[in-house]
Amino acid sequence: MRTSIPAPSPRVELPALDGVDVSPRPSRLASRGRRRHRATGRAALVLLPAVAVLGVVGTLLVAESATAAAVGEQIASLQTRGGALQARADLLQSTLAEVRSAGAVEAGATAAGLGPPLAWARLVPAATGPADPLNPVLRVLGVLPAAPARPLARTRTITGG
Repeated sequence: MRTSIPAPSPRVELPALDGVDVSPRPSRLASRGRRRHRATGRAALVLLPAVAVLGVVGTLLVAESATAAAVGEQIASLQTRGGALQARADLLQSTLAEVRSAGAVEAGATAAGLGPPLAWARLVPAATGPADPLNPVLRVLGVLPAAPARPLARTRTITGG
C-alpha cells in the first residue's frame, strides 16, 4: 500500500503596486475583528430589549383576550339567569295580586271558619278622670264626648288714640 503526499501548490507572486504595501498587518486584522465584535454586541444590546418588550406585550395581549372571553361568557350566563329570575318575579307578583284580592281574602276567612259578626257593637271605654293624658286623643278620635266649652275670660279692649 502506497500513500501519496500531495505536492504543495505553487505560490503566485503578485507584482508590487507602486509603493503600496498590500501585506496584511496583524494590528489591522485584530482591529477589524474587534469592530465586528463591537457592532454585533451593539446590535444585540439594541435588539434584546426590543424582543423582550415584544414578548411582554404579546403575553399581555393573550392574557387580556383570555380574560375578555371569560368575562363574555360570564355576562351571557348572568343575562340568562336574570331573564329566568325576572320571569319568576313576574309570576310571584301575579300570584300575590290574586291572593290579596278581596274575594280571595273572604274565601280564606270563610274557609278558616270566620264570618261577618252577628251584630255590630260599639265599645266605649270606661270613664276616665280629668287628669288622664289620653283624654284629648280619645276626644279627637270621637270615643269620648267633646269637652264642654269654657266661657271666654273678659278682656279689655284697647283703642288707639
